[in-house]
Amino acid sequence: MDSSSQPRKIFGIGLSRTGTTTLAAVMERLGFAVKHLPLSWAEIETVQFANDTTVTARLPELRARYPNALYICTTREFPAWSASMRKWLGQTEQRAAWYRRLSHAERRWVDESDEHVYGRSTLTLNTLDDEQLRAIYERHHAAMDVFFAGNPEALLRPLVTS
Repeated sequence: MDSSSQPRKIFGIGLSRTGTTTLAAVMERLGFAVKHLPLSWAEIETVQFANDTTVTARLPELRARYPNALYICTTREFPAWSASMRKWLGQTEQRAAWYRRLSHAERRWVDESDEHVYGRSTLTLNTLDDEQLRAIYERHHAAMDVFFAGNPEALLRPLVTS
């Protein structure tokens, strides 16, 4: 089946802690088949909407596979995002327990994603300091500007307030 006959995909490409869970819930409530934090290409292929780090990290591949897709890049002001990241990064044991439950392939998928987006493997994200978080935040938003420069109508950038 060619891409023009497939249902249009929508991807959430905001950083973690920018309302990705809420966005997934809204999309599901709107009737879309949703996968928040997909752990493989197969999971992405079976839904209409997917989001979070494992999606964000694969933006060029998504564009190649789904040329007609739409993208939602949720964002928060840096101070709120950084504070939320710090809180989440402090939950080391909970994140490690979740990670241990993953299969080898899923761990690799998540690690590749975190390395790409955050520059760290999943279990070392807690070592990020404020300066590194700011660099990640700014790099992500600059990359969105560049990536969608030729196709701005494919990108929606809502600001999440907290």
